Amino acid sequence: MTCTVKYICQNGETLKVLNLDFCTGLSLESIRHITDYCPHLTEVNLHSTNIDNKDVRALVMNSKNLEELNLRYEKHFKACNFANMHTTLTTNSIFSDLRYTAITIASVTSIIRHSSSTLKKLDLSYTCVAKVV
Repeated sequence: MTCTVKYICQNGETLKVLNLDFCTGLSLESIRHITDYCPHLTEVNLHSTNIDNKDVRALVMNSKNLEELNLRYEKHFKACNFANMHTTLTTNSIFSDLRYTAITIASVTSIIRHSSSTLKKLDLSYTCVAKVV
């Protein structure tokens, strides 16, 4: 996947939306290419990519213009990281699609607290939070 990401990012200066839906094999190196060569990304879709915690953290912390992040079906992504990670996001950043993740009520509370003025969309369908709410 790193080779494909390198190719995509070659001209990433103008790229604003990157859809990696079902693309497996992403690594920290791939994420670094994305954040280094696509500085104007506002939306990233990582639905069903099996990306791990450190890679999502690197993406979020190094994407200054990120407004929307889709982590749908990333069940192995540890819910405790949502709360910790969201405190580092810029004021524009949001998590939009967290369906089928292991997110907790504490993490949702943290996301809402840290983005109360910028949160536009948050999908919690098919999570344990959605069952409680």
